[in-house]
Amino acid sequence: MFTITLNIFDTILVSGQFRGQLTDISAPDCIQSNGRRGKCYRQEECGQFYRNKVSFDVCELSTQYLTVCCDELPSSRYNVFRADNSWLGDGPFATDFECGIRIANRDILDVINAPGDPNDQGQLLIQALTYLAARDGTHPWMAALWYKNRPICGATIINRRSALTSAHCFTFSREPVDYTLTVGSIYLNQGRRLQINRLIIHPDYRQPLVYNDIALVILDSPLRFDWRVNPVCLSNGFIGDSMLKTQKATVIGFGNRSNPSRILQEITVPLISANECGPIYARFRKHFPFGLTDEFICAGYPQGGKDACSGDSGGPMTIKHYSKTMQIGIVTYGYKCAMSGFPGIYTSVGYHYRWIKENSVR
Repeated sequence: MFTITLNIFDTILVSGQFRGQLTDISAPDCIQSNGRRGKCYRQEECGQFYRNKVSFDVCELSTQYLTVCCDELPSSRYNVFRADNSWLGDGPFATDFECGIRIANRDILDVINAPGDPNDQGQLLIQALTYLAARDGTHPWMAALWYKNRPICGATIINRRSALTSAHCFTFSREPVDYTLTVGSIYLNQGRRLQINRLIIHPDYRQPLVYNDIALVILDSPLRFDWRVNPVCLSNGFIGDSMLKTQKATVIGFGNRSNPSRILQEITVPLISANECGPIYARFRKHFPFGLTDEFICAGYPQGGKDACSGDSGGPMTIKHYSKTMQIGIVTYGYKCAMSGFPGIYTSVGYHYRWIKENSVR
């Protein structure tokens, strides 16, 4: 990861979520084809959709739901999603613990529920949140993949037995005994070290091609979820350009230009449509002989400066989706690091959702 170290003092205040506490229920922003700003709602919530079914702006599309870009609804009307996880997909990704939520530990809950002067509660809460960030828990789905005693890649916890990563992380060996996973800390050399039972690499992955660069790590024993370790939600559908235009994604990892970073790094980068990104990598035919397909997501600034880098492969690209954190991409490829004119390339989680669902182990 290049340029930005995790800011423990403000990230949790802006994006942190508690189960049943302080939940941000705003819908994602989007831009309609007429240039007007809007919000992404399910089609049944959008009157414009029913008035004009022939032409509408898609935010997301899967076999289970469709969200479209509409004029913003009054907040009193928009409450259909609050207790509904169906947009996250079914299967092992929203069971046992609620995915995509940062969970307050007992210290935080004691502060929130403490009796006393209500005027003091805000300051106490800020102190407690800062404490939580300093004590990890800002990205509880993050994992580090080790080859023997060397950190090589990132990974993402998706349920109690499975983590998601890149297939090219297993170039050194295909033997599970050669790898371990660490979870539960923003510090690379801390956290729980876990034994791996099985590696499931996409059967159509072929180096040096970048297509199907996705793999699952199956753990020896189930994880115990808490405020430091919790699964991310997974995208299970297509993300339309109307939503891409307004979204910035978070990318995290322990990578760097030379040696791994000792502390988890975080950047925020704008998403780029395939139409803009495809021509940039057209000459990289060794890796993309069929061009950039729907399997990929691009992200980065035109001037460069922020990007995933060596050691970040396999780690998550996430967005805030309603009140949860949802993984939409996996770090996979890029030209050098943070180069002007060369955005990073990420494997689309939504594109491979069915494969993930069929092969993960709870």
